[in-house]
Amino acid sequence: MTSTYGELHASAVRLKILQLLRKSGVSINHESLAVALASMGIRISQDQARGELAWLSDMRCVTTMQVGHLLVGEITDKGNDVAKGLSHVPGIDLHVPGAGL
Repeated sequence: MTSTYGELHASAVRLKILQLLRKSGVSINHESLAVALASMGIRISQDQARGELAWLSDMRCVTTMQVGHLLVGEITDKGNDVAKGLSHVPGIDLHVPGAGL
């Protein structure tokens, strides 16, 4: 099965989101998430950041909470395992030890 560029990009972004949440140890809102990813050279819109947090929530890798207009995500135990490469969820890149976060 061939993946589209969009699917490959989303898969890589999802892993980076989990790794950011794992490394920071705190929750992050969709606006700050877009800024943090941009600082790493990964440009996504705030709407895309919101969508990825919602997708990761559906996969039980993060929990989300609406705070005013912000969607706030916090990593779960499952998300931590995926971020560390101990577990795999289709649609999220596999963690490569020694490769970044």
